[in-house]
Amino acid sequence: MCDFGWATLCNERRKTYCGTFDYAAPEIIEGKEYDMSVDLWCLGVLTYELLTGKAPFYHLSRKETVKKILNVETQSITYPEGMSAQAVDFIEKLIRKDPNERMKAGEALKHPFLASAQEL
Repeated sequence: MCDFGWATLCNERRKTYCGTFDYAAPEIIEGKEYDMSVDLWCLGVLTYELLTGKAPFYHLSRKETVKKILNVETQSITYPEGMSAQAVDFIEKLIRKDPNERMKAGEALKHPFLASAQEL
């Protein structure tokens, strides 16, 4: 599920862009420096896509996709009826415009959504 063609090990903030646009965190689109929290954003997007079959910000127009990503706080994500509250909470704690507000990796691993998946 990964393409390591652009993978790098770094301890500093980055400003380069690579990857699937539907998964781009706001700070990448805005050309700001970023850190590993962009991966947590991507985890939220991937989780949503795996559960629904489409990315949360998908649009035929790349411009509209960007607009949706940048307005994530004011433009709510639509969740299908029947999606568990734990799944919604997990996704919403990862897909936050402010990277400092995103759930940390350790918290994600302990989140009830993942804990319930481990029981399957």
